[in-house]
Amino acid sequence: MAKPRTFKTLDEKSFKWIEKTEKTKKESTPGRPSTNAERQRYLHIRRVAIKELEDLARLAECLPEDQLTQIFNTEILEPRKNPLTRFFRALFNLKGHDFKKDRELLKDKRHRLLPICYELITLLNDSGFAGMLVEPIILNLMIKEGGPFSYMKAVYYRSCLAGVDEDRLFER
Repeated sequence: MAKPRTFKTLDEKSFKWIEKTEKTKKESTPGRPSTNAERQRYLHIRRVAIKELEDLARLAECLPEDQLTQIFNTEILEPRKNPLTRFFRALFNLKGHDFKKDRELLKDKRHRLLPICYELITLLNDSGFAGMLVEPIILNLMIKEGGPFSYMKAVYYRSCLAGVDEDRLFER
């Protein structure tokens, strides 16, 4: 059986190549990679990126909570410092596009982004996910309030109160 190919992470040289190639294409006619070498390079970049996302997901599944806290915390969630926030902003970026001029590009972005949004909304509105993340008092309150996204509202409401001392939430 063939050994699976291992990929190195992308280096600065790869990013400079992408930026240079995309800048050149924007100045001329945008389109698909024109040479076989370009196609091979983009294929390699996609494979490495997917592997890195898989590795990140595996780390999130395997690392103990104290280690996850050091990677995913509010200090690192500051947009300038946080690679995760920067990743989501870049993934969902629609700035700088004219809705009339860039109609085809925006259509392509919608086709890519809306299924991702659907998955995130489905996750946040899952009763099991919300049940583990949110206290029963808040969860029951949002369920009684009703509506199609009661679990997602509970997660949202609880995340707004995330900075509040946990013990004070239950004082009555």
